[in-house]
Amino acid sequence: MKKEESKIKDTNLGRWLKSRAPKVLETVGDLLPDSGGLGVVKNLLDMDSTVDPEEAKAILDAEIAYQKKDNERWKAERGHDGVRFP
Repeated sequence: MKKEESKIKDTNLGRWLKSRAPKVLETVGDLLPDSGGLGVVKNLLDMDSTVDPEEAKAILDAEIAYQKKDNERWKAERGHDGVRFP
């Protein structure tokens, strides 16, 4: 069983980027959050003077928390379906 991952453009962060930093979304929209995409978003937002740094930090922190929780849930479900992975 493989975890299905949403691209950044399909997350709450993506919806926020669409309204606040569309150029950043254009650049990172197809990246996966778990594959380093959130770090790229953070770096781009840090360089974008039109984005409120506190608002950007809050939305990134929320997405990171969501990704961690989702990963934990997925790992727990994977362990309960009778399938064991090394």
